[in-house]
Amino acid sequence: MKRFAALCLCLLMAALAACGVSEAPVSGSSPAPEGASPSPAAQRRVMVRFDPVSETVTGDDGAVLLSYGYPRVTVTVSGSDAGLGISSEINAALTPQQEELDRLVQAAAAEYAALDDGGRESWTGYGLYYSAAVMRGDSRLLSLSCSVSEQSGGAYPNNSGFGLSFNLDGGRISAESLDSGSGRLESEAERSVLAAISSGEDADSYFGADGFVESALAGGQWYFSDGGLTLFANEGEIAPRAVGQVVFTLPYEDIAGCLAEEYAPAAAAAPGSAGALKISPGYGGCEFSAVLDEGGVEFRLSASQSVGSICVNRISMDGSGGWFPTGQALYLSALREGESLGLTAAFMDSPLYSLSYGAGCVYLIADSGKDGSLLLLDP
Repeated sequence: MKRFAALCLCLLMAALAACGVSEAPVSGSSPAPEGASPSPAAQRRVMVRFDPVSETVTGDDGAVLLSYGYPRVTVTVSGSDAGLGISSEINAALTPQQEELDRLVQAAAAEYAALDDGGRESWTGYGLYYSAAVMRGDSRLLSLSCSVSEQSGGAYPNNSGFGLSFNLDGGRISAESLDSGSGRLESEAERSVLAAISSGEDADSYFGADGFVESALAGGQWYFSDGGLTLFANEGEIAPRAVGQVVFTLPYEDIAGCLAEEYAPAAAAAPGSAGALKISPGYGGCEFSAVLDEGGVEFRLSASQSVGSICVNRISMDGSGGWFPTGQALYLSALREGESLGLTAAFMDSPLYSLSYGAGCVYLIADSGKDGSLLLLDP
């Protein structure tokens, strides 16, 4: 499968003037008066669990015609039942439709029927895989980047993507609501994206970039990340397919006067430094908990200081002995000092999960191999 290439572009300083803002970063929310407690909305936290689903469709002779997979997503918003509606919308978007499955099965069956005995021995079937990852989750909103990979007989899979964003009251965020009312968000974004492309080393390889921002917003090819409003072109859309997906990030501070204020970053929890989360057995009394594997080991991650953007990833080992994530298993927007996240997960000789949080802290979650105790190890 081809590796997606990411090209993260910071907007030009000229965009600051056009949006009518200064160079000072935008906090995203006004500080509470000294001694006052944050509002309930400012204290909301969001947790997202991804449970993988895998299915196969076989022919009359038992040959696999289609393998497909997708995540079953469960969203929880503290102090609210809004997560139920958000979960329903996300799952509707990430579950393959029956018409799509029927189309691929019929095409695979026709190709398989035309093969000779040698071709059938090497046949692996068609594939369709949906995936998603949280790109921003805080007290204001939840935003995911979603991808679809279809293997249907060609040399390479067809890869595409879309974004899903929700406010934590349960409403889907539309592209039309992104502009602050200035009417300049789209035009400034396109001007800056075109300027960045033209100044890059590979400018000559891009095509059809005029109108890209409008089409990306209209087509759902955007999401909120921790760094800004992110737009992306699917492979082959504005650059050769070999480039993969091309990503443009518009920093929040650069578009503060153009982006609607409710989508600016919420006052973030301290990211948490190395060692801010400790692992220990059992999870009775934890503020948050989730089952990643039925019948697995129960343990807790406890915060010795406030920690943000906590992510548990499923991982696998590559041929050189390194580790790489194969998909998110759990996302939690924050833990405060003294709080704990309880998890139930399976463990084997090799680690199955990694933990990341804050500004770049990454650990493998591993069995010590001695007394059943667990460790957080540098990868």
